[in-house]
Amino acid sequence: MFVPSGDGASHLFERHGIGEWEEDLDEKQDRLIEFRNYNLHAKVGTKVRCPVCRGRFKKRSHQHVFCRNKGHANCKDRFHNLVNPERLERVGIHV
Repeated sequence: MFVPSGDGASHLFERHGIGEWEEDLDEKQDRLIEFRNYNLHAKVGTKVRCPVCRGRFKKRSHQHVFCRNKGHANCKDRFHNLVNPERLERVGIHV
């Protein structure tokens, strides 16, 4: 299991176990929301990890939560597609 060091989110990675995708949908959604909330409350200039792809980035503004929000690798859209029941139903996953 990968545990990042020095970014303040180590407890999140340890508790949720990155790479363990056998968990059910509710647990995945809870984990994604917890990571997003951590990034929301982190100070500008802090190095954080994207809730979706786990990529590391430096928070540039108070609203910077995801590493990307444009193009085909859009982590912001992926996050909202996974945590919003209406979007899940649109792609064929019924909750």
